Amino acid sequence: HRLGYENFYMIQPGGRIFFAAQPNDILGVNLLDNPKYQESHLAVLVKSVVEHRTEGMSDMIPFAALGGSPASFIARPLLVQNNVALVLVLQMSDTFINKLMKQHYEQGDGGETYLVGPDFLMRSDSTLDPEHYSVRASFADPGRRSVTTRAVKAAMEHRSGVMESVNYRNDPVFVAFSPVRVGGITWALVAERDRDSVLRPVQNLKLFFVVLSLVITIAVVLVS
Repeated sequence: HRLGYENFYMIQPGGRIFFAAQPNDILGVNLLDNPKYQESHLAVLVKSVVEHRTEGMSDMIPFAALGGSPASFIARPLLVQNNVALVLVLQMSDTFINKLMKQHYEQGDGGETYLVGPDFLMRSDSTLDPEHYSVRASFADPGRRSVTTRAVKAAMEHRSGVMESVNYRNDPVFVAFSPVRVGGITWALVAERDRDSVLRPVQNLKLFFVVLSLVITIAVVLVS
């Protein structure tokens, strides 16, 4: 848990889960044969790891076995004489990712960092509007909770940069964006800061010079 992992599984090459550090409903289930799970991102990952004999990672999306809670999985094959003896799987929580995204923006300055998936749904919870733009809220209502801002679209096109734009709440912001490649998945990494908080020092400086100019003008008039 301290490293951000919620569970650890051992899975046979044929897909049966025979060990779970935290036992749950999928312990003993064959992922590749069970109609409920054979199309899940965990089953797809296990199948890919066995076929290619290399490690892999799944997206952070809801998993039915966890009551629809979002989960990402990292898998690695254990090879014996070049054959896959079993697959080791770590289940990663969204809590760990949220902690990483929020650690730099606790000042209340209208700033946040977040991740968006290729389906334009959140992969980390919003700091400013977690009720409507958390990972769970996004998948619960994808039609209204997708994030299709200019910055996110640019990152999905494998571009990085900084721009002045509006965010998913239609607030004016300065935003930095970049694609992040995790395993075979591309996420958009977005860092935003409220435009007013960025421009406030500039506005204060302008006001200072206006006042200074006025004082100098008055002084000149008095001297004259």
